[in-house]
Amino acid sequence: MEGGFTNDVALDGALILASNCPPVGTEVRLEVLIPSPDQNGEDLRIKCIGQVTRVFHPPGHTAFGVHGTFDDDHLTRQVPV
Repeated sequence: MEGGFTNDVALDGALILASNCPPVGTEVRLEVLIPSPDQNGEDLRIKCIGQVTRVFHPPGHTAFGVHGTFDDDHLTRQVPV
C-alpha cells in the first residue's frame, strides 16, 4: 500500500526504492505506469505479483528486489535487425 519508485524493471522483476521495505519472502503486487509518448495516447500499465527476494540499503536509500513475472500482454519486443 506504500509507494515506491522503480529503479530497474525487467520482465521477471524489479528493484524498488522505498522508505519502508517489506521483509524478504513477502508477496507484493507491483504496478508500473509508463506514460504514453503521445499526449493523446493511453499510458501503459504493467502489473506483477512477486516475492521480495532482498532488502538492502544503498547509500542514501532503502531498496528491495522483487522476483515475479510482469503481465506483458501489452508489451512488444523489438528484435534488432
